[in-house]
Amino acid sequence: MAVYQNRSVGRVLSILELLGNTSKALTLTEIARGVKLDASTAYRALRALCERGFVYRIEATRRYVLSYNAFRLGSPDRVVQGINNRARMIMVRLAKDLNETIRLAVLEGAEARFCAEAGVARPGLRMLGAMVDAHASAAGKALIAWRSRAEIELLYRGRSMHVYSERTLRNVPMLLAELAEVRARGWAVSEGEGLRPDDRGLAAPCFDSNGHVRFSIAIASTRKRLPPSRDKSCLPKLFAATREMSDALGLLGPDWAPPGATDYSEVAASYYNPPAREPVEPRRQPADVHAET
Repeated sequence: MAVYQNRSVGRVLSILELLGNTSKALTLTEIARGVKLDASTAYRALRALCERGFVYRIEATRRYVLSYNAFRLGSPDRVVQGINNRARMIMVRLAKDLNETIRLAVLEGAEARFCAEAGVARPGLRMLGAMVDAHASAAGKALIAWRSRAEIELLYRGRSMHVYSERTLRNVPMLLAELAEVRARGWAVSEGEGLRPDDRGLAAPCFDSNGHVRFSIAIASTRKRLPPSRDKSCLPKLFAATREMSDALGLLGPDWAPPGATDYSEVAASYYNPPAREPVEPRRQPADVHAET
């Protein structure tokens, strides 16, 4: 019995390691091949991991990715401490500097889950543990912008993109064009793209030692509190926070910068009037669907 239990533990750890070493969502066949198991054995292990919240199954494509729980559990002590303690310190400091709500997000399927927040500026808008559509939030766009076109198309295959307002990205081509701009700038923005038309947010990615985006840090606010004229002062502080967070994830070296990043202050100074999007009839959504940022 002990030998069988040890083998079961080994299989689970092998699957977690495999998923942790890639930014791609993997199929059952790819996972089984990668850990040298038959498909039925790999499926049983994956089902147990999904039930316990360590792996997330993307229903539309039947592919698997790590959840935040698995990343927190399976990471080295240095990274765990960086997420739990250093992230909190970084977020609290940024929230105080900007007098805004700051959130840390992780990707689960085509949604962003908020796993930490600080300085909630508006009462009743705590979002800890909530999930939002990646295409309709700054935090989500920052999480997926550095993925390949094939990965994005696969992520949204068989999945409808909720249209909350006339500003919401409503199809994959529009999303791909927006993500290209995010990569070029190095940061994402959302303006009235979710259920709350007055919301505005900025977000930037946190990279791990393999160059994969693991988290994003978002400034969650409103158009009135966070107009484009504040971007020039806010973005350098946001970038400094994400850089510090990336260091906690293992990206060391003073010369490193996110791929495609440019001078944040100069870009922010010119980013005042985003191109208008074609009007679209808003679609009514269930009450439990969360808004942007």
